[in-house]
Amino acid sequence: MDSIYDLGNRRELMIDDFLTSSTDGDVAFCCHAPTAKECIPELRGLYYVTILKMDDIFRIYYRGIVEGYDGPGNDGNPGEFTGLLESSDGLNWKKPALNIFPQAAPNAIIFGTVETHNFVPFIDRNPKCPHDERYKAVAGLCTGGGLHRFHSADGIHWNKYDLPGLFSSLPPSHKTLDSQNVCFWSESQQRYFVYFRHYIGEKNGMQNGLRSIAMSSSPDFIRWSEPVKLDINLADEHLYVSLFAPYYRAPHIFIGTPTRFFENRGGATDIALCHTRDGINICRPFPGAWILPGRDKSHWQNRSNYLAYNCWQTAEDELSFLHKSGTRYALRLDGFSSLRAGYKGGKWISRPMRYRSGTLECNAATSAGGFLKAGIMDADEKFLPGFSIYDSDMFFGDETVMTPSWNGQKALPLKDGDVFRLCFEFKECDIYSFCLQ
Repeated sequence: MDSIYDLGNRRELMIDDFLTSSTDGDVAFCCHAPTAKECIPELRGLYYVTILKMDDIFRIYYRGIVEGYDGPGNDGNPGEFTGLLESSDGLNWKKPALNIFPQAAPNAIIFGTVETHNFVPFIDRNPKCPHDERYKAVAGLCTGGGLHRFHSADGIHWNKYDLPGLFSSLPPSHKTLDSQNVCFWSESQQRYFVYFRHYIGEKNGMQNGLRSIAMSSSPDFIRWSEPVKLDINLADEHLYVSLFAPYYRAPHIFIGTPTRFFENRGGATDIALCHTRDGINICRPFPGAWILPGRDKSHWQNRSNYLAYNCWQTAEDELSFLHKSGTRYALRLDGFSSLRAGYKGGKWISRPMRYRSGTLECNAATSAGGFLKAGIMDADEKFLPGFSIYDSDMFFGDETVMTPSWNGQKALPLKDGDVFRLCFEFKECDIYSFCLQ
């Protein structure tokens, strides 16, 4: 029998078969790519972009070059700075005139250190985090002493922790850490995670084969575990960045959108989609490209296809992703993938789950001729009286918030601790997520 999953009030994305016990008929998982929307000129060509939202303010952090700089162009060169952009709606951006560093741009927040090369901040959601350290960041290179840690009270004025750099003992010749290394607090695992550049395999007898990703975790942002190399690369595939982050509507799932780099194709790149539920075991149910280079010739050059770190919500039903070209890509809320039933229709039955509270809520869309019905089963896959798919009120339409009902009844016949299964009968329908709210 399938093990019991304590669902609680988690939103579950239909992104893998973790919750699947069985399917029948024309049912399969389907990947959904975001759609290119408008270009935001002021965001074009920015490197190693991070997007954060605190209260009602969106912020973009990026790597910039001092205007007119003509010095050395090596990693962490003296002309680099970390710049800041702000927005009230996530669509219109401006450069604040901070004037912290007279030698750099007016919106520079970090300047004069090697960490400007890949400064990546995050908002620390750890409830034990002191208020004056609610912003944290990681940045640095092996040649600059490793991955250093920073903190800030306001996200503008930053201080470096008096701690040794992480992973400074890794071979600098491999350019380990020379990437957008990302860090965050995991609410579900009560730990910090950092994902950083590493190399796997050998090339020409030297251990600098495929660019890849390693992970380390920490209970306190001070003590970190030994790095674990992730099994994520496909054959002959470099992964330039990982961009793993907890998806804010389902934070127990980390979504990654790594840039794939093909050295033997002139440095052509595209963007993939992956996820993990435990931070280590990476799932790529759709292993190919998620965002293609497209018809724009400039997107077929090296370093052309990157996404900013973190998606953000720009409408009630829309997620946005920022591409290096300045193009905003839009995706349905929770819409990375779906459980889809085709024309012939089919059924899906979940593994047993433990009920805590709430009514069932689905994010789903049908065709004009499609439908969705829901049933509540016991652990032995028997429908509870009055809550079978035959009692279910038929849904057809397109809603990010849809509450199934049975003869008009929405409240579930369950009490705290009960074990149950979900059953969906559907046709020409995509189910993107569900939860108990």
